[in-house]
Amino acid sequence: MYSRILLSILVTILYIVSTVLPVLAETKTLCASGCDYTSCNAWRDYIVAKGTLTEPEILEVTGVVTTACTFFSAAPVTSPANYIEVRGADSCRHDGSGASGCEIIANSNFAFFIDRPNFKVTNLIISQPGADRFGISAAVTAAGTMEIKNNIIRKTHPTPIEGWGIYISADSPTPLDVTRTVIVNNIVHSWGGDWGIFTLHKDDDEIVVYNNTTYNNRTGINVDHDYTVGAVAWVKNNLSIGNSNLDFEIANPANAITLATNFSSDSTGSTTSVSPVFEDEGAGDLRLDSTDTAAVDLGTSLTSDSAYPFSYDLVGTVRPVGAGWDVGAHEMGTDLGVPLKTPIMAGGSTLPSLSAVNYSHPFGNLLTWNATENNQRAIV
Repeated sequence: MYSRILLSILVTILYIVSTVLPVLAETKTLCASGCDYTSCNAWRDYIVAKGTLTEPEILEVTGVVTTACTFFSAAPVTSPANYIEVRGADSCRHDGSGASGCEIIANSNFAFFIDRPNFKVTNLIISQPGADRFGISAAVTAAGTMEIKNNIIRKTHPTPIEGWGIYISADSPTPLDVTRTVIVNNIVHSWGGDWGIFTLHKDDDEIVVYNNTTYNNRTGINVDHDYTVGAVAWVKNNLSIGNSNLDFEIANPANAITLATNFSSDSTGSTTSVSPVFEDEGAGDLRLDSTDTAAVDLGTSLTSDSAYPFSYDLVGTVRPVGAGWDVGAHEMGTDLGVPLKTPIMAGGSTLPSLSAVNYSHPFGNLLTWNATENNQRAIV
């Protein structure tokens, strides 16, 4: 009898290990020298040769590197569990100011060109020095997901001619067919020739644009439903300020777009004529200053949001710090320095029936795994 009980316990343990604990991803490093790769496209060629991915493929940027990530190939085949991610390493994660961090400086027309579903770009500084060149461009033709989160995306040329920070289009080069696109907690600035954030989507796509800050672009944030047949969009808590044409451009707003607490310096936001105080906008530091009263504590809580629940800002600070959520990418307050990595669960699964797992770390704070935030992060 005891042997049967022990066998039952062993089977249960093996099941838990196989279904709950994270599976290993293949993680490579990218930097100017001394890493696995010095070119993002060399890493791309490596994973393209695999054909169909059987595990997540992650490239961690560990310093400042001049390169480009362009995926024009029919391979590799991805899935929600076996995705591609380019992310900043914990060792050089930016603090939101843009002064330093894990950085990709583009050396071609695009810093990123993405034609793969199930692709993530997170925790990076992305700089484009070309006057007529681009940041992140996506033209995906297969169902899946895309996440662009916690980045600083900037044009560094002093006189930009054209080019966008984030451009997700249904007509370049072929119709977009992404199940869900998430654009959250990004600072996008100085794209004076074009858009900071532009989305054009169709069919049954879902797009989430939450808590981004755009500044000194031609148009701050565009959400376009011209091609829509059943598409749904949520646009909340964005701070779009000082863009030369429009802060917000919402085309066909009657087509299933949910708008909430989007602040603008012109008349296009839900709250208008806003003048937030940034740390140093002239230097590209668009973190909210401690003296700000225009955006601090005035956002909508998205902790239990029906479309995309989360509760952190672009550097890992848990929202809210004060009486309420701040509008924009930065929550004014102390950065607790929590890594913002995507957990990799076996088979792409989520934590089973657990709302939180707690343990103490050596500094005395309680570290909490919050399974209600789409398994996005650990929070302190």
